[in-house]
Formats: sequence, C-alpha cells, structure tokens
Amino acid sequence: MTSFATNIIFKEKINQETNIEIDHIHLYVKDTVYWTEWFINVMGFCSIAGGSNEHTKTEIVKTGDEENPIIFVISSPLSSQSPVAKYLDIHPPGVADVAFKVNNLQKVITKYNRFNQGIKGTIEEIKYAQGCLKWSHISCQSKLNHTLFERRGYTPILPKTWLKERQVNRANKNNFLALDHLVLNVAKGEIESTMTWYEKVLGFEKKQFFKIETPRSGLSSQVMFHPVGNIQLPINEPISNNSQIQEFLDANNGSGIQHIALRTNKITEVTQQLRQKWSNFFKCF
Repeated sequence: MTSFATNIIFKEKINQETNIEIDHIHLYVKDTVYWTEWFINVMGFCSIAGGSNEHTKTEIVKTGDEENPIIFVISSPLSSQSPVAKYLDIHPPGVADVAFKVNNLQKVITKYNRFNQGIKGTIEEIKYAQGCLKWSHISCQSKLNHTLFERRGYTPILPKTWLKERQVNRANKNNFLALDHLVLNVAKGEIESTMTWYEKVLGFEKKQFFKIETPRSGLSSQVMFHPVGNIQLPINEPISNNSQIQEFLDANNGSGIQHIALRTNKITEVTQQLRQKWSNFFKCF
C-alpha cells in the first residue's frame, strides 16, 4: 500500500544529469470543480492541493506512488484576465502544458536558446526552508507548452503561494502505475521539425515509425522516447484532409495532445471499475 502522506512535495531523486521525467499535466477547463470530482470519483485520484487567486481556480489531483506519481493540475478561469480564459478563447478544454522534471535546467535552457530562434528561455527560482525550485517556460516547434522544473530537496508542485496543501492518507487502489505515453498531433508537414526539436532540446530519440493509409484516411506517426526518463511521445501528422488527425487539429484549432495513456498491470479490474463508476466509459470505444 502506498500512503499519500507527503502528497504536495517532491523529494529529489539522485538521477543522471540527462534524466527527464513527466512532472505533471496541466489541464485548462471551464469547470475545475467538475473535473476534480471526476478524477476523484471516477478515476480514483486524490485531491492534494487547491486554491484560487483573483483570476484562476486551480486544483491538483494525484495517484501512483512516490517513485511514479501521476499528477494532474486542473485550472479554470474566474475572470477574462485569466491565462486559462485566453487559452479557451482559442482552444477547447484540454492539455495546456506538459511539465517535465529535469536535473540540470540550465543545460536544457542553453540548448533551447541555441536551437530556438524566437523568445529565449529564462530561469526563475524560489528557495524554500527545505529545498529549491527552479523553472522555465518553453514551447516546442508545434507550440505545445512545456514548463521545466529542477527540484532540489522538498518543493511544492507549483510556485504559487495561493495553492494550499491538503493532507491525504489514502492508499492507491485504482491500479494505475504510471503515465504510459502522450500522443501529440501536429499539422501536415510539421512532424520532422517537431521530432528534431525534441531530439535537440530535450534529448529524445526516435523509436518506431508508422505510416497508415486507407482509401478514406491516412496518417504518419513517429514514436519518440527518452532513453533515461522512460517517456514515450508518439507524434502524428495527417496525410489526408479527412484523417482523424486532421479532425483533431480542426477541433483543437492547432496542434496539441490528443490523448494520455495510463499504465496498469490489472486491465480487467480497471475496466470493471470504470464501467461501474462511469457509464459513458464504453461509449468511447
């Protein structure tokens, strides 16, 4: 059994300098309360922090264990000045930021600034009683946002003073072990430049390549993975105007994360639990 007693803090792990892990996924939605309750009641996550400022309401949910935490940050706008409101003016609710944890932020930002021809990445830092948090906001070639965190000692998930920790002592009973992979859809002609960005900036490597064509539709897919951090990122682009990938791009008004896969070793139990808790689960298939 895994306890969530130390739920709001990360403890630094001693890893190789080139290591990169998924820190958390930040969702921008219209109703934070609804989706927080969905993660808790349907997916079996725990609420570990939350709060509001003048413009934005944010909740943080978590499952997994201390070695492989699965963390979603969920934000909705309280005013038109919220960055969430500005995002939702352009895109539907979804993944606004895939945050990574790195061991040497300066090294990554140096690579980013060397490769990127636009706005340069800068590093911010806050020191806490038992740790130090450094972070930087960058965007990939296809405009997906990545916040990079370097954590030393004990640090909060986000550097926001208005987010308050909630102490939870509940075992993880939903059988989710880790984030398995994220799928990024990009516009036609952008797959090569996007792959190169992840290679040059974050140290990803190419794995399998697929090209799927039918009389009605088609797509190209390059699976990227990180050799140290165990992250898999398939990147898809459409090769026909009626491709399912193109449908996503049209609906999303641009590139973005199409889906997030969670890893489990008890798929039968998980599907039974989801069917009991969420009547719409099998309508997705």
